[in-house]
Amino acid sequence: MTHSARGAVTALCLCLFAVGAQAQDVGIGCRLEDYSVRPRVYGRVGDPNQKFQVVVLRDPAGEQEARFDLYHGAALTSLRYMGKELLYAQEPGASVTLSVPHQVTEPETKVKYPTFASSSSYQASQAGISMWQPATTGGVSCHGQDSMRAFTMMIESGDDSSFQADPLVGVWMGHVSDTLTPAYSTPFTIETNASWVENPGHSPRYYLHLDQTVVNVRPWDPGAIEWSMGASAPWNDQVRTVSSQCDEKKPCTSANTPVAAAGRYEDAGDRSGFATVVPTKAWKTSRLIFTQSEHGWATVLTHPLAGVGAFHFDWYVCAGDWSQAKEFAGHLER
Repeated sequence: MTHSARGAVTALCLCLFAVGAQAQDVGIGCRLEDYSVRPRVYGRVGDPNQKFQVVVLRDPAGEQEARFDLYHGAALTSLRYMGKELLYAQEPGASVTLSVPHQVTEPETKVKYPTFASSSSYQASQAGISMWQPATTGGVSCHGQDSMRAFTMMIESGDDSSFQADPLVGVWMGHVSDTLTPAYSTPFTIETNASWVENPGHSPRYYLHLDQTVVNVRPWDPGAIEWSMGASAPWNDQVRTVSSQCDEKKPCTSANTPVAAAGRYEDAGDRSGFATVVPTKAWKTSRLIFTQSEHGWATVLTHPLAGVGAFHFDWYVCAGDWSQAKEFAGHLER
């Protein structure tokens, strides 16, 4: 082979290598980081030096960075606005949980365990832990730092409190759960599409949009489910705000509360913190409430999910001033 021919072949090989590398980058497209966590992350004791891989998104204005934990269901674990962390660092900052009533999960004749009134529900969690096993994220892709798509099998937040006749024993990294009691998965999957949307109020310029779909993979109708979109804030953020007074004694509805907003702030002026904003029209729910904990809150809506069925919904994580979040909620109503 002549020198010129060898050069042409070499150039062609280099060109094909470059195309292959570019295709691989386009296929994944994610900025990934090893994220350090504290010893008691997500309610468990662990190595203080342990790190999980996270996907990092950055808003187009360069004001915010969002991190999604691939070890725990691709849940939002960090949101930094102008360099300041807004989320509680020891558990998922924002994630979805389904509370399924036990009394309608299976006919009593098929239940393998005795049933008790105290075992009224079980929880399918996007970011929970079942006997040390996390929700399994099956795949992820991104468009640079603008958006992320991830697919996760939701996990039972405890042991088999579902009392199903055929529970799904958890499988993690190719091994069936051998804990006592074993870990359990659920017949629910969740796809999370995270991206940025413009804030009409311009401060900050963008809000984080979580567009999600939950699928019930079994031909089993669990009945009315309580869907909880939870968020958690640092201990210093103790100023609580809600757009409507919706509680157990007087729940709201989609008809009278088309957009539900709640937040937690560090200052009495409600400027330093964040809020969650949940459009409720698609839910068509007759029961909407806000729940509160020491460092978090949740928007809880009741909605069915038929067997081999899906439900699509979205919500927003709004950094910064409460007045801006309320204005944004009003914008969504129109």
